[in-house]
Order: sequence, then C-alpha cells, then structure tokens
Amino acid sequence: MDVGSGPSDAEVVARVLGGDQEAFGILIQRYEPGLLRYAARMLGSRDAAADAVAEGLVRAYRHLASCRDPARIRTWLYRIVANRCKSHLARRPRADVSLDDAPPVADPTDNEAALERAEQLALVERALLNLSPEGREAFVLKHVEGMSYEEMAAATGERIPTLKMRVHRAGGVAASAGGVPMRPIDPRVHQALDGDIGREALSPEQLRQAERLEAAAALLAAAPARMSVSARVMAEVAKPAPSRSRLLMRWLVTPHSLVLRMRPAWSLGLAAAILLLAVLPSPQLGPVVGAEEGIAQFVARFPGARSVAVVGSFNDWRPGSIPLEDRDHDGVWRAAVVLPTGTHEYMLVVDGERWVPDPLAGRYVEDDFGRENSVLIVQPVAR
Repeated sequence: MDVGSGPSDAEVVARVLGGDQEAFGILIQRYEPGLLRYAARMLGSRDAAADAVAEGLVRAYRHLASCRDPARIRTWLYRIVANRCKSHLARRPRADVSLDDAPPVADPTDNEAALERAEQLALVERALLNLSPEGREAFVLKHVEGMSYEEMAAATGERIPTLKMRVHRAGGVAASAGGVPMRPIDPRVHQALDGDIGREALSPEQLRQAERLEAAAALLAAAPARMSVSARVMAEVAKPAPSRSRLLMRWLVTPHSLVLRMRPAWSLGLAAAILLLAVLPSPQLGPVVGAEEGIAQFVARFPGARSVAVVGSFNDWRPGSIPLEDRDHDGVWRAAVVLPTGTHEYMLVVDGERWVPDPLAGRYVEDDFGRENSVLIVQPVAR
C-alpha cells in the first residue's frame, strides 16, 4: 500500500513495539476499510464483519511481535481477519448467512442509474454468498482487494495453483452483475486478467466476460463501509493485558484442534533424556515456586544460532523476555522457567526473527496466524 509521506509500515510497527500504543491507530486507518470490505463479503453481514475485524485487529496488536515481515503487514492482517471470518462461519449453519450486506431499498428520488447499480450490487452479493467460503475468499482477495497471487498465498496459507483454481471457478459470479444466469468463465479470460496474455487475444464474447467480471468486482469494491471499528479496537488495546490465570481459563474453554504426533522411539528417548518439557519433581535449591506454579525446562538444539528464546501465552508472546542459554557452546540451548500450572501454548524464536514450533513437543495446536503452536502442560512442584 502506498503510504505517501507517512511512516512506513515497518516504522509504525517498530513504534508500537517500542511502546507507542497510539501508533497502532495508523495501521488501523490504513487497512481497516479493506479489511471491513473483505470481511463483509465473506460473512454477508456488516455487523459480523465489524466483529471479525475488531477481533482480528486486537489479536494483531497483542501478537504484533510475531509479525515476521512488518513491511508486509497488510497480508499478515488479512490472514488474521480471514481466520476470524472462518471461525464465525464455522459457528453458524450456511442457512444463517445474512444478506443484510445487500443495499437498502433505493429512494424513489434516486436517478435511474443509481437504482440499476443498487439492483446489480444486490445480485452480485447474493451470487457471492452462493460460493463456497474458499471460492468467495479467493474471488474477493483477487478481484476486489487486488492482491497478487503471492500476496494471496501469504494471506491464506494456500498454494498459488490452488488459489488460481478457486479464482477461476468463482469467476462465474461476474455474470450476475448483468442479471444473467451464472456460467463458467473461459480460462483465457482469467489468463488475460492475470496478465498472462493480452486482451487483444480474446474473442468478443471472452472480452464481454472479462468486462462483466471486472464490473462485479468494481461493484463490490466501491460499496462504502458504513462503520469503523477503530475506537473499539483502540479502547480494547488500551486495557491491561489479561492475567495469566485468565489467559489459561480462556484457553481451556475455547475449542482447539489439538494434534498429537507419535515420535520414533529414539526421539522419545531423546526427549526424556534431556527433559525437554519436564517439571522438576523435587523442591531442591532453585527458584521460589508458588503453590500453583511449576518449573519447566526447555532444551532445544540449534547449532550456529546466535540466540534462542521461548515465547508463549505465559509471557504474552514477547520475544526476548525468556532467553535460552548455550553455556557449553555445543548448540544445545537451555532454560528453566517458573510458570503457572496448566496448559500453555508456545514457540521458539531463533536469532530474534525465526519463529518455529518445538520439534519435540509432541502436542501442537493451530493458531490464527497459519502456524502450529507447541503445547506445554505444567504440573505443580511436588512438596
């Protein structure tokens, strides 16, 4: 996105991470309109879209340190909001998808062109909601938000060939812009729209299909957003971070897709030998541990790394706050950490920028950023 004379996205992210909370409002101002438009097209409801975008932006603020490439924060934000939209869709049956995103009944004083435009927009919106969520997502990101396939892949986590197939299959929505029945779009039309061939290579009928597709996208892109979530998001991020006990309770009551992976015998033996996620069984000399706390030992092998740290739900995902040490200079990094008892999600940060799940954790859970977090269960210290 062209930010004109303002600070770059990377500069804004650095300011926020440096403690300038208000600077996050700059990112909201830049990307809120597109995020709201995208969410509204995905959910068919501006109210639901506002909820999804607000939730996504708050999560983005809380996890801003995990954005690996601040210069491309736009696609990172779309990925978070896309996952919030999928969560909203998963919580309701298809029959409950609202059409309140369609335009209101036009005023009789409106001119004929405005009335026709409103009718066409309503038709396109209804056709869009008839697509699968995956097809709808691909169509909107490509033709409404104007993303390249590389950006779409970053925003969705899907492979480019898969996204192209979805865009091509969803292209029939364009026919609804003219009020005619939907039908498949010729592949050469998509090749022209993707820039693979020139438009002069299209037949008159193919050119009309391309124009209908562009007309549908223009209708969806030009529809004005009716609300802003900026004040709502900034009020939420201004609140103190939730306590560890509250985060733990929230994790426990929220459904998660938990993956258990069986490791080869040698790997399990190695994990046991180095006490990867063990809780120390006896109160020997060491850190003072409360009644509802345990000591977790993290051990990870990263030869050649300059630094390794652990981040997770127990430290609000702040890089650098829990560093591991390679005291023997053998590439094995260790740390003993006092943590609240219960279940936590975490990742390892290598050299301050590479976020990786613990390869020997054995338990993983998907997050909203297209990655898998490792899962750690801390037991109280035996007394």
